[in-house]
Amino acid sequence: METKKQTINWFLGIDISSTTLDVSILTPSNEKELIHQRFSNDVTGFKEILSWLKSSGVKVKQSWFCMEHTGIYGLELCCFLSKKKLSYTMYSPLHIKRMMGIVRGKNDKADSRMIAQFAYLYRDRLKPSEMPSKTLISLRILINHRQSLVKRKSELKREIHKMNRMEPIVNVNFVTRCIKREMEWLEAEIEKAEQEMNELINQDELVKTNFDLLNSVPGIGLVVASSFLVQTRNFESFENGRQLACYAGAAPFEYQSGSSIRGKTKIHPIANRQLKTLLTNSAYAALRYDPEIKKYYERKTAEGKAPMSVINAIRCKQIYRMFSVVKRGTPFVKSSEG
Repeated sequence: METKKQTINWFLGIDISSTTLDVSILTPSNEKELIHQRFSNDVTGFKEILSWLKSSGVKVKQSWFCMEHTGIYGLELCCFLSKKKLSYTMYSPLHIKRMMGIVRGKNDKADSRMIAQFAYLYRDRLKPSEMPSKTLISLRILINHRQSLVKRKSELKREIHKMNRMEPIVNVNFVTRCIKREMEWLEAEIEKAEQEMNELINQDELVKTNFDLLNSVPGIGLVVASSFLVQTRNFESFENGRQLACYAGAAPFEYQSGSSIRGKTKIHPIANRQLKTLLTNSAYAALRYDPEIKKYYERKTAEGKAPMSVINAIRCKQIYRMFSVVKRGTPFVKSSEG
């Protein structure tokens, strides 16, 4: 890969929207004046990009495509680049924005130029992104679908609570019955979604192997295990547990500088919120069902630690446990003391 990086002479920044792609080209010899063009966000547009690059004197195999994470809108482009065996990297929009400093104004053309400049300035740090397997893509869709069903069910629970408050004043029986019927339907749909998730996992041997290993950890169930498999590309995107803990918002960081700043060690707000929420649920589940975790929690709170601080430590433990069983390839073994 190092040899390949040395041959990269063109850096492309792509700003992705639902229907269009704004593409800017930057070369080290022409760093200030970037070439820009807009294309449709479909296969026809992708082919036009390659034709445009060739007509502009760009050698496609010596180019690096850089873009922001945009969910489903960038998925088709990534599939196209992967099939063509072209190097590309996807970054968080916030990561690019903070690394590029103060930027005044915003439009699609300017964004594509900023992404191209980002790729050039940090060319030595660029690592090629890889497409997740079809199983993981489908699993992500099912997880998101289940999450929307659960969210709707929670909203209906709040509606039921409102109706109960109104019942002594007016007749709300009809509305209450409708809400309860919809909740029953949602519960059935959530169960169906979970069945689909299980069936999908069982069809892929690599995913199934890691899923079973994760499931051996107390407090890790279907939803938590599936979400971590998807977010980590089957635990191939992170080199160690610390990296994953940072990504999930569970790793503590020091806040100190000189003699005047002496802040508390705490977690950073920038994190994957979905994984962080799931980790919290997992920590409480482990607290109920894992004697070792329960003893740890009781010992730390007795020492005067804040309960949420201990819960966060349990979050980290869960991450390190998951990472350990997957990398080791053997199920979690409970402590003999527990």
